[in-house]
Amino acid sequence: MRMSQLTLLLKSALCHE
Repeated sequence: MRMSQLTLLLKSALCHE
């Protein structure tokens, strides 16, 4: 499982908000 990538994507989306 790539939790790191998932977290990074989530953080990116949050930052983009």
